[in-house]
This record gives sequence, structure tokens and C-alpha cells, in this order.
Amino acid sequence: MIFMGAIVPAVKEHFPTNSRLEKALRLFLPAFDVTYTSISRYRKSATYTEYIFLKAEQSFKEGFGFEREILCIISNKSEFQAKDAEIIDLIYNENKSRVDPFVCVLLSECNEINDKIEMLVHKDPDNLCIVPFSIPDLLNNKPQIPEIRSKFQKYMFSRDLFAFESPIKRDISFFGREDILLNFIDRFKTGQNSGLFGLRKIGKTSVLYAISRRIKSKDIGTSLYFDCANPSFYKARWYDCLQILVKRLYDDIDIDKSQVNAFTSKYNEMNASDYFYDDIKLVLKDEDDRVLMMLDEIEWISFNTSSDPHWESDFIPFWQTFRSAHQNLNGKFCFMISGVNPKCIEEEAVLGYDNPLFALIDPTFLQPFDTNTTREMVRKLGRYMGIKFEEELYPKLYELYGGHPFLVRHACSKLCYYEKTRPITFNLEIFNQHADKINLSLMPYVKQILNVLAIWYPNEYQQIIELAQGNVEDIKKHLGDKPQYIEHLLGYGIVNFIDGDPKLSIFVMSKQLKVSPKNADNLLSKYNSKEANENIDDIHAEVSMRRNKIERKLRNLLKQTLKLMYGKKCMDELMKSISDHGGLNRYSYDDVWKHLYFKDLSQIIDKNWILLQNWFSRDKNEVMFWMKHINEFRVDAHNNEISNDDFLYLKVAFTRLEEALETVD
Repeated sequence: MIFMGAIVPAVKEHFPTNSRLEKALRLFLPAFDVTYTSISRYRKSATYTEYIFLKAEQSFKEGFGFEREILCIISNKSEFQAKDAEIIDLIYNENKSRVDPFVCVLLSECNEINDKIEMLVHKDPDNLCIVPFSIPDLLNNKPQIPEIRSKFQKYMFSRDLFAFESPIKRDISFFGREDILLNFIDRFKTGQNSGLFGLRKIGKTSVLYAISRRIKSKDIGTSLYFDCANPSFYKARWYDCLQILVKRLYDDIDIDKSQVNAFTSKYNEMNASDYFYDDIKLVLKDEDDRVLMMLDEIEWISFNTSSDPHWESDFIPFWQTFRSAHQNLNGKFCFMISGVNPKCIEEEAVLGYDNPLFALIDPTFLQPFDTNTTREMVRKLGRYMGIKFEEELYPKLYELYGGHPFLVRHACSKLCYYEKTRPITFNLEIFNQHADKINLSLMPYVKQILNVLAIWYPNEYQQIIELAQGNVEDIKKHLGDKPQYIEHLLGYGIVNFIDGDPKLSIFVMSKQLKVSPKNADNLLSKYNSKEANENIDDIHAEVSMRRNKIERKLRNLLKQTLKLMYGKKCMDELMKSISDHGGLNRYSYDDVWKHLYFKDLSQIIDKNWILLQNWFSRDKNEVMFWMKHINEFRVDAHNNEISNDDFLYLKVAFTRLEEALETVD
């Protein structure tokens, strides 16, 4: 039976017979019903925008994965501007409980609407998938349903929904995490602070964005998300950081800023805590008002992890201010921190003083997806790309990537890259044809995940290497003696217990760690505590040799880079990079490098990171930490012993820098 859709009477009344729009809508009836119409006013202008709902017939639903009606925006303007995209978002948010979460149709009088939409998607691939139709083209060409279907395929199947690198900012691409999201919202509503930690690329920032959206949509308070990795923030002193945060908080608050200290005065060491309290209190006018500050990438402003040494001392007054405001405002002001490393809340003391975050926050670890959420994400994203996954493939993806959403998505993205036919059904046979190439492409991400453990938790890191190599009974005995070693591994979701035995949950990680210690990127020390004491001379020799070689290569790299980039001004730029350069300017540019210390080289890298980042192919924070660790543990220059953990840290730092500098003379 041939389907023929209908325009419901309420819509017919709105669009007169034989009007331009009614004629255009008739072209869609062989595949869609027109079920609803309404008008929305855009808050920033006096204009109104009409929209309708389209209900697809069965073959369209199955072919494109539509489960709900499709929002169709009608634009009578001959131009399409950036604010029109905001209008589409506004209307979608007003109707998102009823319409499809990924796709929107746009009927526009703009002749160049196709080009405009392609530019919009290129700028922000996280946007709704907008399928544009020019009303003049529809009326002139009168396309048949196969041509309309091809238009949907062009705009939907050409997008790689698996390949997003950035945190997810919209509900349409946010999967799972509902329980943890509700938990954080409840904690905020009851005046509790929170901490979210997890592996790199596990989705922490996406959760923070979701919390902010939920707070706004439920109207339960005011929230601020802030990325502490911003250099203008983490390089500032603690009191300046407080002022920056208050100013950002007030960006979306309609209040007379002449009352706000952050806009009328300068925060300093003496007044910052009081000013911060007063400025936050201004936001809390009504009984139900609440404020949540979410600070992401917390390592950048924490002791022992920040690349800027002033956070060793600034950490305490900064968080004392937060803690005091939280207590004095009876929990109406809350804060949430997020990062990879929870050490900032695990240490009892900092520089001999009580850690203001200790015992104030219980860390919540963001674990990988379970099997059902992994299936839901892959299945739903695939449908909108013209891809179906056979059921046998979901367990395989979960086994290989342990439910780590970033690894799963990028594995699927690579599979889509190798198999470009659309529509297509992926099965186990097709995946296995490309599995080796896919897994090889994911190794940099796997290594980055392992770096976290190698740097911050060397003992736990040693346990997972032993586990990967099959030494289960030894590991069970060791964990029985020191159960604290398993806490972070379980929290990160790297290890699960199956029938009482510990097992690595991410197969590609296990495969990476099974490589022999000589060639692997596992960086284990060959010395245990007893051997380390007996072979201290050997350790000193190794540290001295590797440090000196790295130092020579760094001098050559930095010397050549500054000269190439700054020419005759290279000496001036070098002096600007070093905090204490007294007397160095009496040397020539070539000679001065012989008189620089290792800490000077660290400062030069820090100040000129943009020029050097491609050499290291790492996060700046990681590189600066390795440099700092090598400089602090100069065991070759002091007749002292080094702990097994610290020696492992050194081996991590040495190996990473040696890899980066391999091609430097």
C-alpha cells in the first residue's frame, strides 16, 4: 500500500491552500504527515518564527532511525544569519521532549541555504543535524521522494558522530551518567560539595556541562563552569583567581555591578576572602537561591601538580576562602572540583598546614560505561549515520575498550572511515578485518591513560603490569597486604573483580602492557627496595647519564628554536624567559647556553611552549612535571638514597623526554 501523508486541519488553517508554503509541504506528503504548527518569539528581537512537526512514514523511520516527530523550522527571510541558528536551538529546547534529538528540517526562502548550513555544521559539528531545503528550489524543481531522501542522506550520513574530540555540550549526544548526574544535583540542592575524578577522555567535562544544563533547566540555582587550564587563570595569584571567578559568575546575572567588589575594587591578600564572601552573598538574594562553582582541570591549581610553583603556597588560602564561604553561607554556595588526580583532597597537610579540602569532599570516580550504555551509544549514533551494528559486535566493543566512551567512539569512527558505504550493516567479520589498524590508531590514547598511573600511582601501575602478564595470584596476595593499591584502580574502572580474581577491564590496555619490559612503554623500575639500596651507585650512574644526555639535547633544541623564530632578538627573548638571569647577558648567545641550569631550561620551555609543543606531543602540564621531577631528584649530585617510587618517577620522566628528543642531535 502506497503511503500518502496528510496535513492536519489545524495546520491547514494556518497555511492557506496554494500558498507557497502549502505547495512546498505537499511535496513531503508521500513520506511525512504534517502534525502540528506553532510560533515562537526570539527573546532578542521582535520577530516570530513559525515551525511545524513532521511525522515520518515507516521506511523513513527505519532508514534514518527516527523515533519521534521531526522539527521543521520555516524561515521567510532571504538571508540566514548566526542568530537564526540560535532560534533553531531555542525552538528545539522548547519542544525537545516531543521531537527527534538529532535532526531538524529547515524550509527557507534563502537561495544559498545549503551553503549556509554546511558552514554552520563545519564550525560546530555538535549542532543539530539541519537538513535544509530552499523553498524556491522546491517550487521550481518539485523533487520526488527519492530526491528528498537523498537530501536527508547527504546531510545525515556525511557526519561522523563518533569522532567528536571536544566535551559534549548538548543533551542529544550525552549518554548514560544519569545516576551520577542526579547524585551531584542532589548534593548541590542539599548544600554539599563534590569532587569528580577519572581517566583522561572519560567524559568528566561533559558531566559538568550536563550539571550546568540541568541546574538551568530546573531553575534550581546559578552555576559556573570554569576551566583551570586557562594560563591567565593558573598563572595568577590566589586572590586574583577569586576575582576572576566572581566576574565570570556575574556574566549571566542581571544585577547592578556597582555593588560588586570584583567590579569596583581590586582583590588582594588582605581583602580577597571578605570580598569573595560579600560578592557571592549578593547573588543569594532569595531563600531558594544557590550558587555552584565547578572548577575543571584542578591539577593546574593544586600543590605538586601545577606547573606554576606559587600554587604550593596559594592552594591553602584559595581553598580556605571557598571552605569559609560555603560554611558561612550555610551551604547555599557550593563548589565542585574535577580532574584526573584526586591527591589534592587525599593529603592531610600541605606545607605542614591542614589541607582545607581534606575530609571536605569524598571523591567520585567517573567509571567507563556498562555494556547497556555502550550499546545504546553506538546503536543510536550509528543509526543517524546510516549504520546498523549487529548484536554480536556490541560485546566485542565492550571487551576491547572496557566501556571507555572515548575509545569506543573512536574505534567506531575508524571503522566508519575504513568502510564508507552508506547505508551499511557492521558485523563481527567486518570489524575483525580492520581491528588491528583500529587498535593501533588508539594506542596514543591508551598510553595517555596509562601515563596517569605511571606518574601519580607507580605502585598501582606496577600491579596492572603484573596483572596484564598473568601474575594473578601474586597480585591477589600483594593487594591483600596493601588493599589501598586497588582503590584507585577500581575507581578508574581499570580493574574489575571477576569470580574473586582481579582482571584488567580494557583489553587494548592489557595488550599494550603485555609487551616485554625492555621494549614496552611500561617504564617499570628494575629495582625493588632491597636491590635499590644495594645498587645505589648504579642508580646514580643511570640518573646522571640520562639527565646529562637530555640536558644536552634540550640546550640544542631550545637554542635552535629561539634563534630560528626570533632572529636577532633571540637573546632578548631568552632573557625574558629566565626569572633570574643576572650576569648572563655578558655572554654571547652561543656561549650563554653553557651557563644555564636545568631549571632555566624548564622556564624557557614554559615561556615558549607554543613554539615547542609539537616536539613533545604532550600536555604542557605533563612535560613541566617531568622537568620539575628530574630537577628535584638529582641523586647523582648528592650522596643519598632514592625511594623506589621516586626512582620510578624519574624513569617515567626520562623515558618520555628521551622519546620526544630522539631526533635532536
